[in-house]
Amino acid sequence: SLGRESELIPRVIHQTWKNATIPPNWAWTQSFTYNLTLLPRENWTYMFWTDASALTFISTHYPQYLSLYERYKYGIQRADVLRYFLLHHYGGIYLDLDIAPYRRLEALLTLPAWACETTPTGISNDALGSVKGHPFYRFVIDSLKHYQRDWGSAYVTVMASTGPLFLSLVLREYEKLRSKDMDLGRVIVLRSEENITGHNFFLNVEGRSWQGRDEKVIAWFERHWRVTIVLALGAMIGIFEVG
Repeated sequence: SLGRESELIPRVIHQTWKNATIPPNWAWTQSFTYNLTLLPRENWTYMFWTDASALTFISTHYPQYLSLYERYKYGIQRADVLRYFLLHHYGGIYLDLDIAPYRRLEALLTLPAWACETTPTGISNDALGSVKGHPFYRFVIDSLKHYQRDWGSAYVTVMASTGPLFLSLVLREYEKLRSKDMDLGRVIVLRSEENITGHNFFLNVEGRSWQGRDEKVIAWFERHWRVTIVLALGAMIGIFEVG
């Protein structure tokens, strides 16, 4: 097994919800993840964030972004950006509540930063890992204002301003810069068929952990999913043209 001396990412797990009452659908995944941090001699730290503690965190550590954070129309957007600030400030691993570790995560701690591949956007933001102060998350934070816009569709607005589409586009721009400046750290994209032992690290549980935050967004998407796909493609083209 890999020794602790090879680990780069701190043994910290971050999870979030709007309050301390975890929905029944994900209570077992949250409990399972939390219990992993209690194993003897493992020295994990578990950090759970509510909307209230998130606001305090942003106010304390990133006050220059507080007004931007508060201007987001949807709670999902604030939940998205919170994980980027947390990984930049503390480092560690962020997991959505509907994500359960499929196996031990120590191998992921040896990477400077990682995200999981998804289609069609590129990478997902439901499971992320990073060292403290990684330049990618500094770049993500600095990009938030540029991408803060309303695309007409609630779902596309979330995806393109703070969600997986946003993160995928920012990673693409970051990699262009990193090729010119090798001092910038790497971000490893984990592909299910290419990970260390041939098995996925995470199990995605039935349901969406962001559904309880903005039910209207989910309902609109489920009724207009074909339109949403077209709008998402349009958003990508628009962002590229503006950028």
